[in-house]
Amino acid sequence: MTRKNSSILASLSLLFLLAGCAPSLVRSELYFGLSRQGAADVSPAEWQAFVDEVITPRFPNGLTVLEGNGQWLMRDGSLAKEKSRIVILVHPGTTDQKHKLDEIREAYKKKFSQEAVMELDESIDVQF
Repeated sequence: MTRKNSSILASLSLLFLLAGCAPSLVRSELYFGLSRQGAADVSPAEWQAFVDEVITPRFPNGLTVLEGNGQWLMRDGSLAKEKSRIVILVHPGTTDQKHKLDEIREAYKKKFSQEAVMELDESIDVQF
């Protein structure tokens, strides 16, 4: 575990200890396609800039990014197969957090001409 991850875990642990409650949180997964119609795929530099400028300011306590290969049925009925990125966030699930997730999805769709960014949310219990 990296030093940065250790300090994030310690901060979260302290937050839950001070709150005096069991750490019941929400795990959100965001699925970002990297293909663009009529343009080159989202480059690694463009992706990292999006993470740094859009996602991290809204969820500064940490996140996980996974690489993926997915497929998506387009509105026109064609099947798009593309590389993707999956961002995993663990958060309290407040209305403010949901608004931030919506902002991220909308910013990506607008910036990279995407039809959708899929979001999955589930309640989880976390132990450290």
